[in-house]
This record gives sequence, structure tokens and C-alpha cells, in this order.
Amino acid sequence: MKTHGPKTPDTIRGLRERRSLRGLLDARRRAEADLSTGEMVAPFGKGFFEVKIPGGDATFIVADQTGGRSFAPGATVLLASRSGAPGQAVLGGAPAGKKGGRSTSRTTRRRGTAATDAAANQYAFGFDASGMVASLYSDGTYLSTRGSIAAPGVAFFTGCIVTDESLVVGDGSALLKDGDTLYVWDVDGAATHSYSVPAGWIYATQLYYQNGFLYWCEMEDVTAQTTFDIRLRKADTDLANVSTLSTYTSPDASADYGGPPWLSWQVQAWPMAFAVDDDGAILYVESTIWDEADASEWHGLQVRFALSGANAFREFDTPELGVDGINLLLPVEPFPCATLATTFAIAEPIAATQSVLSKDDDSGTAAQNLWGASDLDGNTVSAFGSGSGLATLQVHDAVNGKIIRGIASGSIITSAIDAFDLTPNYPSAMFYSGV
Repeated sequence: MKTHGPKTPDTIRGLRERRSLRGLLDARRRAEADLSTGEMVAPFGKGFFEVKIPGGDATFIVADQTGGRSFAPGATVLLASRSGAPGQAVLGGAPAGKKGGRSTSRTTRRRGTAATDAAANQYAFGFDASGMVASLYSDGTYLSTRGSIAAPGVAFFTGCIVTDESLVVGDGSALLKDGDTLYVWDVDGAATHSYSVPAGWIYATQLYYQNGFLYWCEMEDVTAQTTFDIRLRKADTDLANVSTLSTYTSPDASADYGGPPWLSWQVQAWPMAFAVDDDGAILYVESTIWDEADASEWHGLQVRFALSGANAFREFDTPELGVDGINLLLPVEPFPCATLATTFAIAEPIAATQSVLSKDDDSGTAAQNLWGASDLDGNTVSAFGSGSGLATLQVHDAVNGKIIRGIASGSIITSAIDAFDLTPNYPSAMFYSGV
């Protein structure tokens, strides 16, 4: 029997011929076939799809045996079961002869995973029992699972490459940090890349994507010295070809601050906020100097690294990043930052005082409130970013299941975020992919 053409069982002529004995046998053969085709309706949690018979209305749930592949609604998929019995599973896309006439050629790196689901505007990442999971969401609504991979150590998500201009990794790649080891999870490429801070250096900042590259800073590991160095590093988006762009040396605790020769900077100089735009990077650092009697003195430094050229710095006091009298040594991890055109945004939720700050790309002005001082009261910042157009800021609060989005102020987009599987597990970090 023909498997394609004008008299196949899926055509009008084919349906007419089912009245014959041969047609009845053909219909039974098709009903009891191990392999058949279905029409994709939508994902159904992690590990399942909702499908229907092509041209029909009734839907049914089948298992996913594709390893987390996404399918557009209406796409033809290959179904498998034993003799047509219940318990079908999706094996892959349409078989030969069912794919249509569209070319399937592709570039070296596909652009925009969100294209697999037109409604998607969120790259979401989380964890399940086996490792890390990447998903697509429309605000708080789960759409599909992009992929999963074993989790590296106890790393947590710090950022997302929404669109990689360099095409080295796929769009929607995750940035992670585990102590002084930095990671990139290329979801499209099903690979994880890593970089560990070498001996002599400590306290790497979070990775920051800009201009097709990744940037970060590292602190010199010093003891009993009156100065310390900070270096700005750069790498490809797969963390290859690491280089040092610039090095900044702190003020001298003895010469600049009038301490005795044995006065030294605390070994740890903690990074607080780090961001990069087209031509420069800013880094906020806090550190403490002390003497043999444990008398201490807090200092805040803001360094402006030029991506090419000279560096500059200024001192700041605690109200700029924090509140007077509050020791900012905990948490050690930097405040998340985002780039907005020619300015930087810093998410620092301190109740009734600060929420999202704006900082000019210079070494002379202080950070100012961009959002209202209470816009993030009662919320955590699980993820922070500015979307593909660098125009709209988004805070994801995984603790309260909330998305807050805006430019000059934040407004709640949703306070109900779907789980990405049936356990249920929820996103640990969500990043806006809209403009």
C-alpha cells in the first residue's frame, strides 16, 4: 500500500475506500501500528506533551522520549506505542514525507530559542533531582523545556546571555557561579564551560555579558600589605581565550590613609556591584583596614575600568550602597547589575531606603535611586536583567514567585509562576528576553 499520495488513508479518497474490505484492513493496520503521527498541541509539564490526531479535536497526553526537545503547536510529531495500545510517546519530529517543503538548513548557531515558542519572553532556569533545567516561559506561564544537564557543584544562576552577538554559544545561555569558579551553560549546545580563579587571586565577581564577550573582576590575595590589586578580565562566551584588560591598585593604607607601616588592608576586599557597557566597567568594592589593636576603618571604592585606556576611582560612603551603620560584608556575593543604554542599574533591596539604583558610566557621580525606595520591600532578587533591548529592567523573586518589571519604577507583572515539572519544581532564576 502507498504511504503517500492521493489515496492514502488521510485523504478524502482514502476515507472513501475504507468502506471496502481492503479499507477496513488498512484502518485496522493503522490503528494497531507501532508508529504513527500526531499533531502537537502543547507541552504538558516536564516529560509530557499534549497531542491530537491530525485534523481531530480530541487531545491526549503522551510521554516525551526526545530528551527535552521543543515543538511548535501544530507541528507533526512521530508517535510510538506497542500495537497502538495506550502509553504512546513522542520519538521525534515528522518522518520523511511529512515535513513539508520548507528548507531545514540552519546557520552555525541558531538565533533565539524563543522562536520555538512565539509567546516566550522569559529564559528560566532551575533544578530538579538530576541537575539543571532550562525552560521557556511567557511571564509566569510555563511553555516548554529547552534542555537539562548535570549541575556543576553548588553553582547558582547569576545571569543570562539573552543574545550572543559572537554566535559562540546559543541564545539563552546561563551564567553561574560557585565560589571562585565561573560557568556558562550553553543550553543549545548541551555543554557547560568553566573558569576557575588562579592562585594569587580570590573573590571573582559574577560574569557579565556585553558586546559578545564575558567580563569579570578578581581581587589580589594579599596578607600584611598596604595595597591590593583588582584586575578586569575578559573571555569569549565559552570562557575561552581569557585575558586581563586592566589592573587597578588600591590606595595605600599607610601613605594615603595615614596608618603606621604595619597597618594593612584586610586580606579580603569584597566586590559589591559590577557591570559593563560598550566602553567601560564599574566595580564597587568594600574593604577594611585594621591595626594590631584591632582598630578598624571601613573604606568604599568605586573603580571605573576603561575597556581600553586609563582607569579612575573614587571613594564612597555606606549610604550609596547600603545604610549607615550596616555592615555590608554579608552577603559576600555582589549585588546584581544590568546595563541600560549609557547607565548602569544596581539591584539593592534595602527596605524603605533603596531598591534599584542608577549609576552613570563615570568615576565621579554617586548611584541614585531609579526605582522607588520601597519598590522591592519584602522581595528578594533571585535574578536581575535588562532584556534584549537593554531598555526594560526585570527582577525575579523566586522566594515569593513574583516578577517585577519596569524602567523608572517597578510594577508586578505576575505573582503566580508555574512549575516546570510535576514534582513540582519552580524556576530559580528568570531573565526577560523581550525589549
